[in-house]
Amino acid sequence: MTTKGFSLSQDLLERCRERAAGYDRENRFFQEDFDELKEAGYLLMTVPEELGGYGMRLHDVAQQSRRLAYLRPSDGTYL
Repeated sequence: MTTKGFSLSQDLLERCRERAAGYDRENRFFQEDFDELKEAGYLLMTVPEELGGYGMRLHDVAQQSRRLAYLRPSDGTYL
């Protein structure tokens, strides 16, 4: 967990990992992942708390983004 109380769950990350190859194979937008990330609060990480977000620092946002990016390396291999 970050100091602001937001962290991508391992379950969410695993579901994104499972769908990754299908998005590439079918050359389609990752809509299911996007919807789940939005519902989890991923898009609110940098929004100030007084506006309904998490008000996270750049370091914490980068940490969460790295966790997500680690699932889908740009060379097309899957971990």
